[in-house]
Amino acid sequence: MVCCEQNIIICESPEELAKKAEIIFLSLPTSREVAEVSSQIQNIEGRKCNLIIDTTSGDPTQTRTIGQKLNQYGINMVDCPVSGGPAGAANGTVTAMFGGDEESVRIAMDWSTFAKVKQHVGPLGSGHAVKVVNNILNCTHLLAATEGLLTLQKFGVEPQKALDCINFSSGRSLQTEVRIPNEVLTRDFNYGFKVGLMAKDCGIAQSLQKDNDMNAAHIFPIVQQLVERASQKYGFQADYTHIAKLLEDTAGMELHGQQESQQNIVIEPPLKKQNIVI
Repeated sequence: MVCCEQNIIICESPEELAKKAEIIFLSLPTSREVAEVSSQIQNIEGRKCNLIIDTTSGDPTQTRTIGQKLNQYGINMVDCPVSGGPAGAANGTVTAMFGGDEESVRIAMDWSTFAKVKQHVGPLGSGHAVKVVNNILNCTHLLAATEGLLTLQKFGVEPQKALDCINFSSGRSLQTEVRIPNEVLTRDFNYGFKVGLMAKDCGIAQSLQKDNDMNAAHIFPIVQQLVERASQKYGFQADYTHIAKLLEDTAGMELHGQQESQQNIVIEPPLKKQNIVI
C-alpha cells in the first residue's frame, strides 16, 4: 500500500517490511514483542534488512540475546531508547542512548533525526540499561520530592512556597521544577507515560542490579515496589505520576497548589567585588 501524499509505503507484515527496507526501526512495548518481530524478519528469502534499530524501553540482557540471534542471519542490531517525554518526541528534542558496534551506531545516529542529543554509551544493550536506570531515577526523585512536600505541608508549609525555595536550591530536580507543579499540584496526573510501563522499566533496573551482584542495592528495590503498587492500585494505563498520589493516599492528604506564587521572593544581585587595601 502506498500513501501518495507523503510518499510512504505501508507494509502489511514484518516479512514484507524486511524485503523492502534495509534499516528497520522498532518501537514496541517490551523486549518480548521485539523478539517476536525479529524472529519473523531474520530468516526471510529475499530480505533486504541488515540493521534493526530498537527504540523500545527494553531489557538489556534480552536485547543482547536477540542481537546474537540476528547476527547469525547477517543482521546487526542497535538499541536506541529515548528520553524526553511526549513533548520531546513531538518537537524532535529527545535524548537517544545508543548501544552497539561503532559502525552500526554511526548509521543509526545518521537516521535518528528525531533526537537532539545522541550518545553512544557502549555495546549492544547499554542504551536500554541507561534508559531503565534513568527511569527509576525519575521515579526516585518524584517519590522523594512528594514525600518531602507532604512532610512540609503537614508541618504547615504550603507546597508551592516550599518549591519556590527548593527550586532555587540544591534539592531541585526536573520533578520539583516541572512534574510536581504541572501534574501533582494541579491534580492533572496526565504527563503521558503509563505507570504500568514505568513499573516494567523499574523492574528491569532492579533485575540489572541482581544480575550484576549489586548486593549494596537498597534504594531501587524500594522504588520499584512503590511503582508496582501504584500500577496495581490505579491500573496499568494510569499516568506514572500517580506514584505521587500513592504517597498522598498513604499519608491521608493531598498536596494542594496555591494561587500566589513567588510573589514574596527577593533575589538580590551578586555582591560586587571590591578592591580591599589593608
